[in-house]
Amino acid sequence: MASGAAAAAAPALALALALLAAAARPAAAWDLWALRCGFLEDCECGFGPDLRGLECDLALNLVGQPLVRQQGGLQSPYVHQFSPIVHFPHAERIEQYKESLKRWIQGNLTKCGRSAFLFDEMDKMHPGLIDVIIPFLGPSWVVFGTNYRKAIFIFISNAGGEQINEMTLDLWRARKDREEISLQDLEPAISKAVFENPQSGFWKSGIINEHLIDFVVPFLPLKRHHVKQCVISELVQQGLEVRPGVVQEVADSIPYFPEEEKIFSSTGCKTVTSRISFFF
Repeated sequence: MASGAAAAAAPALALALALLAAAARPAAAWDLWALRCGFLEDCECGFGPDLRGLECDLALNLVGQPLVRQQGGLQSPYVHQFSPIVHFPHAERIEQYKESLKRWIQGNLTKCGRSAFLFDEMDKMHPGLIDVIIPFLGPSWVVFGTNYRKAIFIFISNAGGEQINEMTLDLWRARKDREEISLQDLEPAISKAVFENPQSGFWKSGIINEHLIDFVVPFLPLKRHHVKQCVISELVQQGLEVRPGVVQEVADSIPYFPEEEKIFSSTGCKTVTSRISFFF
């Protein structure tokens, strides 16, 4: 995930959908194993999860996302991030990208079986490319002579953001608060927007057809009080005085939708950091 309060609190438009595929054990079993691993000195790759620290970081920096607080920084040598625009820009080289991606993942998992791989902007990924990782996601204990079931794959997409915003707004008008929204409320529309989109990296993907995605995690649009929390957190991180007037001015400067009610931030907290300098 991106570091910093503003980035961590990104809304549907910035991080509309996170898809977590754990090629390790089922979620509950993996959690127990991770807890046990945390108490062992010889756990591979130096993997000893600070679960309390992670819980604290999420509470402080992941604003207004009750459906997401169940995920680490990119500074770790065992966390690898891929962007289709940076790493896979040319459609005519897709076969070359497939081979390079497979070798990269295989090599890093050989070094550390608990590596995590983050694929950003899946809505811009060339269809068919991501299927090269299917062997690493499947149920087999051993692939290419190595056990890969401890790896974690995270896919992030902007696709579905519009549907999430519309459904959240409809539920709000039906007097259902966003904190009451369940995954079941959103999942059908999100799945259709992401998996049935010919422009998506998941279009006709074997990952979807073989049901290899374990969790679908939508990011909900943020309300004004969430934006204020982002402003406060960013001021603290920058070592600046938390002035109520500045917090209010920054929050008010951000566009909200719908036009009449102005309930949800159109940009989440993405522009908080850049706006602070105009009011401080």
